[in-house]
Amino acid sequence: MLIDGLRPDTVDPRLMPHLAGLHGEGQAFLNHWSGGNSSRAGIFSFFYGVPSTYVDAFYGIQQAPV
Repeated sequence: MLIDGLRPDTVDPRLMPHLAGLHGEGQAFLNHWSGGNSSRAGIFSFFYGVPSTYVDAFYGIQQAPV
């Protein structure tokens, strides 16, 4: 599961009990660089590992990833 745009202080058992329960089971990437200031750029750089400046080139090709 990937969650985008959620404030960390809202993952509280009183506010989101199911999500707070999953918190201990997942991975937390604490030492990383952001891929962009928007969901599209951030998710793109997360999955492809390249800067978000390549988004337009990837979408222009219209080919599925390897």
